[in-house]
Amino acid sequence: MARKDSAGGEKQLLAAGSWLITIGAGLLVCFGGAFVVGFFETWAAQQSQAPVSNPASGAESASLPGASPGTLSQAAPPARIVIPGIGVDRAVVTMGVVNRDGQLEWDTDSLFATPSRPDLVGHLEGTASPGRPGNIVLAGHNYNRGAFNWLGVFYSLGALQPGNLVYLVDENDVRFTYRVEQVDQLPWPAPTADVALAHIKRLGPSPDERLTLVTCSGGTIAPFPARVYVTARRVLEP
Repeated sequence: MARKDSAGGEKQLLAAGSWLITIGAGLLVCFGGAFVVGFFETWAAQQSQAPVSNPASGAESASLPGASPGTLSQAAPPARIVIPGIGVDRAVVTMGVVNRDGQLEWDTDSLFATPSRPDLVGHLEGTASPGRPGNIVLAGHNYNRGAFNWLGVFYSLGALQPGNLVYLVDENDVRFTYRVEQVDQLPWPAPTADVALAHIKRLGPSPDERLTLVTCSGGTIAPFPARVYVTARRVLEP
């Protein structure tokens, strides 16, 4: 009887975890169907891409003209992210949650590229802002257009290593620096309750200031069988 109760409890936990991640990361930024739209083929080759550097090269300085170091008194949303280790310099926009056919999903449509700009990074609405305690959750696309060499903004996110730096600039042009502490790849859908809890832990609130970067992984087109999470902590500047 105890074994049945234990098995039932684990199934309930796994189901609850899967539901929560669906709200947060279950249908993240990996919808391959969006890449077959006809007009995209005509201009993708002309879109500029930031160069990707070797994360082990130590090239961690970022040119952020006008931005000044932030303090704990700041609370404006992020407007820009710079990750020198993987050549990312991109605008950040607020990303809300939408109801599609009764399913709550992140509104990743707002992040897709347009004829006038590359794709963007989304700041999950309701998560923390730079300079305040809490978990700042940012998501970006991960895809490869092959012949057009069009890569999602977080295509190389899994190449980051502990010690790499990430810079956020908020809407007040204040800069915040974060140092990568952990890079994880977790299978999706979560095969066990423990893995489901690991997803939830990466996306959940934090008592101290934490930056979480997330994207899909395990392939270059949908379906993506994994998620990459990069966890970084604030570095106070002089």
